Parts: sequence; C-alpha cells; structure tokens
Amino acid sequence: RSTEEGFQLAAQLNSEAIKLDPGYANAYSGKANALANLYRTYNRDPALLNEGLSLITEALRLKPDFWNAYSPLSHILQLQGKLEEAERTAKEFIRNPPEDSNSHFALGFFCMETDQYAKAIAPFEQVLKLKPGYLPALWNVVLVLAGANEEDKLKHWAEKANPIFEKHLKLFPDEEATRVEHAILLRFAGRVEEARVAARKLDNLRDGRALFNTACLQCL
Repeated sequence: RSTEEGFQLAAQLNSEAIKLDPGYANAYSGKANALANLYRTYNRDPALLNEGLSLITEALRLKPDFWNAYSPLSHILQLQGKLEEAERTAKEFIRNPPEDSNSHFALGFFCMETDQYAKAIAPFEQVLKLKPGYLPALWNVVLVLAGANEEDKLKHWAEKANPIFEKHLKLFPDEEATRVEHAILLRFAGRVEEARVAARKLDNLRDGRALFNTACLQCL
C-alpha cells in the first residue's frame, strides 16, 4: 500500500516470520526493505537503517547467493550517503541474475533517488520488458521521464500506464497511493480535465506520502 501503516505492518509480519523460521532469508530481506521505506518517507531514525543492514547481513549469511537482498542493501547504502557502494551493489545484482526484473529496478531506483533521471530510464524500461504491467516500474519510469524532460516518451508511458492503474483500482479502490498516482498519470498523459476530476476526489486521504503527492499534483 506504500503507506506508513503498510510498511510498519510489513516489518511486523516479517518479524513474525523470522520467529517461526529463523533460517528464512527472504523474511530478513523483506523486513530490511520495509525499514528502508519507512526511513525514506516517514521516520528519519538512523536505527532503522542500521537494523536493516544487520538483517541483510544475516540473510546473506543464511543464503550467500540470495541476490534479491542486494535491492534493499543498495537502497539502505544510498540512504546512508554511501553512493558509490550503493551503485556498485545494484550493478552487482544485475550481473548475477540479469533476467531478474528486481535487479534492474534496483539500479533504476538508485539513479532516480540520486537525481540521475536520464540514466534511470533504461533500467526501468528493462523492468517493464521483463515484467509488463508492474505498477511501481510504470510509476517510476514516468517520474524519471518527467525529470529528464523527455516529453514524448513521458506521454507514451503515462498513456500506457493509465489503463493498468485503472484496472488495479477497480480491484483495490481504497489504495491511497495508487489513486493519487493515477491522477498524476492522467496529467502527464495530457488528460488535464480528467486529472482535475480525479484530484477533486482526493479529499479523504490520511497518509502523509499520498497527501504530499496530491500537493505536487495540484502544483502541476
């Protein structure tokens, strides 16, 4: 759900999974990912990142070839300001399972978070080749295209993303983040009046991230 409550619940559930099976590497990595996202958007407590690194260390001790742990590892290193190490980790992830969409997502996310928008485009487009319709990649490729001022490609991807977001919202109409992102996608696709109509329906939001993105939409 990409909300504070959602990330807290994800961390809690992964903690419970670890108690049930202390040898399950995915749970350590999953909790680290939730903690990194909590830090990024909601709570700048360095202890969250320190705990995340400890969890990833344990995941890799349990399963040395668990390459998916490199995604939250790269994210945490980037949040700690260790940019060279974070980029190196993301690229190492791609070298090992090059057909894993998560590896390309990790590199695209690193480039996006460090304002290298043009460099982020290709990794996110590769994610969508490997995993068409993946909402986070669709959203992020639109963001980086906007940041890189790639107007033609921006409109193309926004138009491509809109029906996928609409279908998702029919199944999960209460997802605040997705509702806001869909309204912004309408704006990027040039469907301004539809975006305004969608924006007027965003008056019952509770999550800080969704409220911030709604403010960005109103600025647009």
